[in-house]
Amino acid sequence: MVGKPSQYPDDFILRMSYFADQFQGIYLSSCKHFLNFIQYQVKLIFAQVEFIPFTAYIAYSSKLRFSKGEISWFVTCTTINIKQFHKFMKRILFIPLILLVFSCSKPQPRGGIIFTFDDQSVRNWVEYRDLFRKYDVKATFFVSRPQLLDQGLISGLKILQSDGHEIACHGLNHLDARLYRGSAAGFYKEEVEPAISLMNEMGFKIVSFAYAFGLAPDSVDQLLLKHVKYLRKATWNMYSTLISNYDKIYARPDSFNIVSSMGIDCNYNIALDNIESGILRAEKNNEVLVLHAHKIDASGLDYTINPAYLEQVFKLCKKDKIKSYRMEDLEDFFSHRKLKDSQ
Repeated sequence: MVGKPSQYPDDFILRMSYFADQFQGIYLSSCKHFLNFIQYQVKLIFAQVEFIPFTAYIAYSSKLRFSKGEISWFVTCTTINIKQFHKFMKRILFIPLILLVFSCSKPQPRGGIIFTFDDQSVRNWVEYRDLFRKYDVKATFFVSRPQLLDQGLISGLKILQSDGHEIACHGLNHLDARLYRGSAAGFYKEEVEPAISLMNEMGFKIVSFAYAFGLAPDSVDQLLLKHVKYLRKATWNMYSTLISNYDKIYARPDSFNIVSSMGIDCNYNIALDNIESGILRAEKNNEVLVLHAHKIDASGLDYTINPAYLEQVFKLCKKDKIKSYRMEDLEDFFSHRKLKDSQ
């Protein structure tokens, strides 16, 4: 059915020209304001003409050269004079505009998640590299006691690094910074500096450090941040509540150089729906949730994570469309720069 022909008023063309000029100057990130602007302009335009909501099909010749004096808008539509229509069509990018309108939806929350693994289960981590690749998960591996690494273990770490994971430092002798009797400088000289130096010599550029046993005095934090970019502490679900209630396990724009992590080994007994609560908070607030585990196996021993459980966590990330990052990515994440590859 073809609608009754109608003549558009003279100021219709002027309004559409103004609309086109405004459109060209509107930045795409201002989608909400842009959509309001479109809605307002459309109301003004169609208040002056006979308009019936339609599903449009435009009949036109090749190269968009119109061969008739009128364009028929089929289904339920309005027919307009070709001279006026052709005049404003030259001024407006009709098809890109429509595509923009329908693609300019509300921005989705970003959020992120970091998986970290501690100590020295290098062969074990390499054994499960296909699991990480299957779900496109990148992780940070905090290695302790680098002086005990043989060539085989160093090669294993380089394999992980080549897969896109970050290799980071977990200390020379796994010392507890809270129990260290010397000064902050003494702790750095004894536990941190030699470990980082050894790992640098092995070909790993260290920018992240994780404390053994998860905590350290503020004085140690401030000193270490002069030598590394990121410090990771650790906690566990001591209150038997949703992990989303633990603010310190989330990196945020104003707090990402020092961040804690939630333990998810089997002895921590974190249910999958609890993990998802943590993911959903990260997505909602554009934060980065940080988790930690140790060896990947099905033994059920303390400080191990069952591979089946780990895969379920990876599946949650895929379902909720949250991307994994490394500790070294945090500044880039919050400054919205392109993430650099591991060297």
